[in-house]
Amino acid sequence: PQTATSGKLLTITRLKNKIRDLLVGTGYQEIKSYVMSSPEIMNIKMLRNRPLTVTGNPKSREYSVLRNALLPVLLDFAAQNQHADYPQRIFEVGDVVMPDPREQTRTKQVPHVCRLIVDTCVNITEMLTEVGFILRNLGLASRIEFAAEKAPEFIDGRAGKILIDGKTVGVFGEVSPEVLDNFGIGMPVVAFEMELPKNGTWAL
Repeated sequence: PQTATSGKLLTITRLKNKIRDLLVGTGYQEIKSYVMSSPEIMNIKMLRNRPLTVTGNPKSREYSVLRNALLPVLLDFAAQNQHADYPQRIFEVGDVVMPDPREQTRTKQVPHVCRLIVDTCVNITEMLTEVGFILRNLGLASRIEFAAEKAPEFIDGRAGKILIDGKTVGVFGEVSPEVLDNFGIGMPVVAFEMELPKNGTWAL
């Protein structure tokens, strides 16, 4: 006999949707970028040297690798939209692709969230406050901590990392002038990026 069934959203989908709602509610605009990008955007302009997954038979160098982070593509988006009014508050929730020889596909997809503010005056304190607001609303208030961090894309002394249960899951900070120059962005930028649990739940 036929039985009626109802679909249910995956836990990770519900988590992504909740994060989107929280960010839109605090004045951010969501963007959707391509998964394919270029080594220049992902690494060179970011002053990074992270492993990249190369696409098969790319039609151009612009789409020759898969994104391994969201911050570079958000910075590229900001660079292309400098004609828009400021402040610009944008975010993306989506998967990044990491090389992983243990997987059958030699890669793994990891959900991330990234957001940034472009304005005439930005500061790390504002971003830290907003990160704390998001994490508290996700029920993580008692499990999060922040610590100083050094990363080439951020100004020294103006960057930090996000830890959940002692494990680093994200970074935040004021983007360095050199990186901004590389992207051709003429305004200060503060940003944060965080990895989300693949199953949608942070294990205890």
